[in-house]
Amino acid sequence: MEVVYTSLSNEHADHIDEWLKFSIASKTKQLILDLTTYSPRRELIKERYKFPFHFFNDTNNSHLHSLKLSFVSLNKAANFEAFQNLKKLELVDVNITDEELHLLLSNCIVLEFLCISNLETLRSLRTPYLSKHFKHLLVRCCPLLQEIELNSGLTTLEYEGPLILLAPPGTLTHLSVRSSDISSALVYISTELPSTLPRLEMLTLRCEEFEKATLPEICPRFIYLRHLRLEITFSSLRKRNADVFDFTPLLEAAPSMEKLELHMWMDCPRMRYRKHQGTLSCSRP
Repeated sequence: MEVVYTSLSNEHADHIDEWLKFSIASKTKQLILDLTTYSPRRELIKERYKFPFHFFNDTNNSHLHSLKLSFVSLNKAANFEAFQNLKKLELVDVNITDEELHLLLSNCIVLEFLCISNLETLRSLRTPYLSKHFKHLLVRCCPLLQEIELNSGLTTLEYEGPLILLAPPGTLTHLSVRSSDISSALVYISTELPSTLPRLEMLTLRCEEFEKATLPEICPRFIYLRHLRLEITFSSLRKRNADVFDFTPLLEAAPSMEKLELHMWMDCPRMRYRKHQGTLSCSRP
């Protein structure tokens, strides 16, 4: 069941509550509650809808397997003990503290997928106590986030935002990173990741290049890396000159590489490419 309303706040709690009660009575397996509000109406919302955790006790939420919440308040999560059959959880632009999030996740004992997006006050994400079923974590646009402590069984991490400290498990095999600065991103993956992600098999890097990136001539080795995907947008207004051989150190650091993808764009929307804008080379001068 999907309930999507805009510009609704806690003033309309009685109406929203009735929809949630109906979804529970219907034994819905997937519930989406999206109250996303965009500017300028966003500033008119005095108080976000307070999600009623007490509706979802152990007795009446056993059928719920997937839950997505957007633009609500979850500040009452601390005393909540349910969602023990939940396999997929998405939290988008919700009000919740670090500790409340940790307590909420600790109740999701069979969780497999977690999405955290646009949590503006989140500083630390800890998932060490989730179940052995937890395999996939997606984190996007959490500007104050400083560290992620990961579950020991996690295999896939998708991350978008400033490069931060990871406390990852050795089981992580798939990593996707979106960063606004290719220079710092390349240094990060070539110096930090090999020691913390020894079993990484697939790495995707999406970023923008404002100035020519330089990799260390010798990078620590990704022994198990088999698939590397680089998506680079050249955003500088100056003439661009890019050479695929600039990324040779990454190839040398991955002796088991089977597939390499290089996707490069010049940031000239609705314009045909012109030679004076720069060149992309695949051979040394």
